Amino acid sequence: MKFVALAFALLLAVGSQAASLQADAPTMLQHARAAIDTYLAQLVASGKNHQSPDGLDEVHTQIKQMQASVSPITDTLVEVTAELRASLLGDINSLISETEVGRAKLREVVDRHISEYRSVLQGTVDTYNQKYGEMTAATIASLESVKDDLQAKFTTNVEETKSTLQPVLDIVYGKVNMMIKKLKDMADPYIVDYKEQLEKTLDNAKTMSPEEIAAMKAKIEALAAVLHCFDPLNQPK
Repeated sequence: MKFVALAFALLLAVGSQAASLQADAPTMLQHARAAIDTYLAQLVASGKNHQSPDGLDEVHTQIKQMQASVSPITDTLVEVTAELRASLLGDINSLISETEVGRAKLREVVDRHISEYRSVLQGTVDTYNQKYGEMTAATIASLESVKDDLQAKFTTNVEETKSTLQPVLDIVYGKVNMMIKKLKDMADPYIVDYKEQLEKTLDNAKTMSPEEIAAMKAKIEALAAVLHCFDPLNQPK
């Protein structure tokens, strides 16, 4: 498909190029057609190594037929536009000749104006560049001189901040540890009682019948449902 698209593009390029050729356009057109024919033949020869040779030959034949049908149109177009193209070319050459003196004078005037602007601005630009360079060098030197002092102050300030913050952190840690201990002391009796009740329940479960186990399970589920109703997360907002 790429070969076909390229061939059609080249064919159309040769056909459309006829409108912009000069007085010797037929000769140039013939050279272009011969070059396209040679290129297409090379494409067909190289493409036979990768595709069906018969298919490539058929495509090449179709392109040649289309080129033959387009050639009379391009030849006629070249002949019809020959006088117009010659007239346009003559007008362009005449315009170039007539404006040559004016263009040279314009170029001279523009160059002189640029030189005047440069002479006026050069002193200011040189002064600015010098001042900017001096200012930049002075700024770098100033920063270099205070770099060590700034680094020392930063280190000192960090240590001072840490020493000031540490008492606050100690108080927070102490309060948190105290709260955790109170919660643990409050929960310990319940944990011990729960452990004892669990051990008793397990001991009793060994001697309970399946009916008694099912009844106890039903009571536990009912109790869980009641406790769920009093759960703060389930209260209506």
